[in-house]
Amino acid sequence: MRRVRIKWEGPFSVEEALRLNHVNNDYGLYQVYGRRHVIFGAGSLLCLGMARDQTFGQQIQQHDAEWLREEEEVSIRVGRMVSEDYAHEPPDWPDWCQVLAHTEAFEIYWHSPPYNSSNISEYKGQPLRIVNEGERGSLVVECASDLRPLRPKDTSEEGIPETQH
Repeated sequence: MRRVRIKWEGPFSVEEALRLNHVNNDYGLYQVYGRRHVIFGAGSLLCLGMARDQTFGQQIQQHDAEWLREEEEVSIRVGRMVSEDYAHEPPDWPDWCQVLAHTEAFEIYWHSPPYNSSNISEYKGQPLRIVNEGERGSLVVECASDLRPLRPKDTSEEGIPETQH
């Protein structure tokens, strides 16, 4: 099982996140929090995404043009993979791209943000153990692909997880 450590920073305003455009550094995962979600309410994790081919600033600019402007009290956290977890890779880091995509997919699967539509119901990537460090927001500290997140359908009528009956 591959360990991936993500060092999170933030929260940033949209304006601050739009400035995260350093071509050698501003890539990884991001979280978008907001207020307007009908069910989850204020400070909810709305979306998890990755900035792989574009910087954080470029990705957030696309979201801003498409839907962020409709949100209220938006904050953004950015996460970068700890370099020791991939520094042995060749200069173009093909493995970094794959690991980042799998990490995004698994974080979405585990946390189920309401504005994400893919990777919600299952994870098909490589075996991962993700450690969320720093300013991780509402993400769990650690999750692993050999475990399953508890979902509402996993409980009995009394609200007790099925495995505890």
